Amino acid sequence: MSVLSSYVPVTGTPHRDRGGASTVRGPRPHRSRTTVVCALCTVIATVLTACSTGEPTPLPVDPAAGSSTVPPESKPDGSGPVTPETLAQEITIGIDPLDGGFNPHLIARDSAFVQALADLVLPGAYTDGEPDPDLVESVEFVDPSAPGVAQTVRYQLNPAAQWSDGTPITGADFSYLRDAMVSTPGVIGAAGYEQISAIRTSGGGRTVDVDFRRRVADISGLFDHLLPSHLLRDMTDGFTTGLNEGIPAAGGRYTVDLVDRQRGVVTLVRNDRFWGTEPARTETLVFREVRSVQQGVQMLRSGQVGYLDITPVETTYDAFSLLPDTEVSVRERAAVLELTMSVTSPILSTAALRKEFAALVDRDLVARLATGRSTDLVIPETVLGAGPGVDSSGVGAGETPTENRTEDSGVSGPPDGPGGAGTGETTESGGVPVPPGPTLESAIRNRPLRVAADPSDRTATAAATTIVDLLARKGVDAEVVFAPFTEIAGELLPSGDADAVVGRRRTATDAVSVADRFLCPVAVDPTDVTASTAGRTNDVSSMSRARRLPMIRSGNLSGICSRKLDATLLSVLAGEVPLAEVLPELRGIEDGEVLTVPLLAETRIIVRGPGIVVPDRDIEEWAAHPGEATSLLSTAAGWTAEEEQK
Repeated sequence: MSVLSSYVPVTGTPHRDRGGASTVRGPRPHRSRTTVVCALCTVIATVLTACSTGEPTPLPVDPAAGSSTVPPESKPDGSGPVTPETLAQEITIGIDPLDGGFNPHLIARDSAFVQALADLVLPGAYTDGEPDPDLVESVEFVDPSAPGVAQTVRYQLNPAAQWSDGTPITGADFSYLRDAMVSTPGVIGAAGYEQISAIRTSGGGRTVDVDFRRRVADISGLFDHLLPSHLLRDMTDGFTTGLNEGIPAAGGRYTVDLVDRQRGVVTLVRNDRFWGTEPARTETLVFREVRSVQQGVQMLRSGQVGYLDITPVETTYDAFSLLPDTEVSVRERAAVLELTMSVTSPILSTAALRKEFAALVDRDLVARLATGRSTDLVIPETVLGAGPGVDSSGVGAGETPTENRTEDSGVSGPPDGPGGAGTGETTESGGVPVPPGPTLESAIRNRPLRVAADPSDRTATAAATTIVDLLARKGVDAEVVFAPFTEIAGELLPSGDADAVVGRRRTATDAVSVADRFLCPVAVDPTDVTASTAGRTNDVSSMSRARRLPMIRSGNLSGICSRKLDATLLSVLAGEVPLAEVLPELRGIEDGEVLTVPLLAETRIIVRGPGIVVPDRDIEEWAAHPGEATSLLSTAAGWTAEEEQK
């Protein structure tokens, strides 16, 4: 069978009137002349009464769902009235075409817009590395709750914190996110959550004690973008599909009012239940697809959009730079598109075979064909930064032996030595040469080499198709497998039914991100749930518990596994070993094992027209500092239209 599975992204449902109902009008009933005259007299009397009081008669108002057309009388902090200067009406922003859903925790949905949307709509325990007072009153390390607990962190939640439907934000939302992150393949930053053993709540759910089985020194990345557990918990696959067509409840400054995929529009309205001291200054944010450079230029010129954050094509920068009173910047987001090879693949089981495969990938050609451009194109040498043994192609020299053991781990993976996941060039014990293994041509006699990609990611699918075409030109039998990324990471890669995957990857080099990339894949235990969700988890029979637990892959898509390296990474997570001391070893593993081939750095074009005021930020200064996972769109709650400042 040439393709293991196929997948067609779900398209948006047609937009209906608010309330979801349609109205059918029948023939008008006959009215007598007397009835009409009486009605006219009533109207005249009402008008005369209004004139006598000197006050205009108010017109009926049909407020939008989830928003208010009348601004509050005073700011939530009591500092003064809300005036036109503090509340703009609407700002329209140009974005890339909408692909996939809006869950910011999934690798397949990791885009600049989705991350910015989450920052505007979903609450988090930290912001800019500091506890966010909107959600938490305090975050502190307290004495461990019991023997065997490495650390306990107490989150004291703001009593006013609530979802936009009025449901309080509690420890149940913390538990839901933790349990989803450790049981769902293809998520971002699972390593920190995997160290959590229990979550206990008290004080009506407002005091949240989180127990860790192993220390995590930097907890600022945990419990970001909390999800409304009360709406997603009982849905089938709620974590992976519940945010496909919107975000059902908000805990930030905005709520998602409308997602219209046919028109390419996402509309946010100010969250009137937001309890913080700095509510959104703009009533409505409209994000609109920009499907071509010509369309974007015309929309900016006519004032239909005031700001754009888009992926460039060949002429994007030049076209927007010609417009007067317009700022244009190019920046790299902290993410790359890369080819990851699986060490459990029956075809790519040795570093020598993976190196042979990587050598066939013309990265320049793949990048150009996948993006359709040759300008504003950055091809990174390596995700972890330049290290020893990396040549100009980004493929390591294969001189660093590493171990890849499975004993006492319960983790599936190939053994060391010939035919295993070692380098294929040296042994673990002392560099004794190993006889050459099979070539790529001989390894694919039983079936084609399979490169997987999520069809909702246009660039990834184009890159995967190009790689397969390149292999075909070299006489290597290969095929593309299209499947949702959760299926690729949860089934196809662990089972060996896919040999490699093309997808996006964060390039951050903090302790949690690095651990996420190299820690051994975990087995999913359906009984491993935190206290707040334990009662809602389906019982698992003793027979099923006795079976081997299914393996999933999150950040570690290659499946590389070394217990010795695991111990080092856990020490880095605990803050006992500086990350800088470990990075050379990690680069050696990445290069020697030939795990990935970086294909393309994510480049953004930022365009600001004359009508948008971005307070306290200079677009050129901001764009000069790459490395952010989101974008300036995350600050849109503080933007105003220029006319509102006058």
